[in-house]
Amino acid sequence: AVDVGVSGGELGQDDAGVAVVVWNDVSAGRVWAQRYLGLAGWTSLSSTASYGDGGARDVRLVVDPNKNAVIAWQGWAADAGPFLRVITNLADGGWLSPWSYIRNEPGAESPPPGIALALDPNAVIVASFPTILVSVVYNIMTGQASSMPLKENPGAIGSIHAAGNAAGNVVVAW
Repeated sequence: AVDVGVSGGELGQDDAGVAVVVWNDVSAGRVWAQRYLGLAGWTSLSSTASYGDGGARDVRLVVDPNKNAVIAWQGWAADAGPFLRVITNLADGGWLSPWSYIRNEPGAESPPPGIALALDPNAVIVASFPTILVSVVYNIMTGQASSMPLKENPGAIGSIHAAGNAAGNVVVAW
């Protein structure tokens, strides 16, 4: 049976064939992950702490060559407005503390973020908010990040796509 509170599942895989699946449990306000290790099969489920992200949806992820999964999602908090949250699910199944970008502004919910691997150990996440388009460089191993505005008043954005290569170049389209 599928829990009606589950939404926004995403599957990622590294070059060695390790797959990670993540999804958002809206009713519990947490993100779940499970790994497929080839002949060893599926690992046990693991989840983040509950963040009360009832508005979170559409998780996105990338898996780095070291089997760490970077997970990003956007949502809407009644007390703070729109937000972006990024977290690492480590290769051993553990979780780093989340990094959050919160906009205290009114407006509509935003499309899911774009995410891509950059120079090891970084990922780039691009997120849209009602008054700004933001780029985030996130360190996969420390959970630290820095953000930079890309465009103010970006207008209606239907979707965001990001792709990276081994040289660390990242291209984003919206």
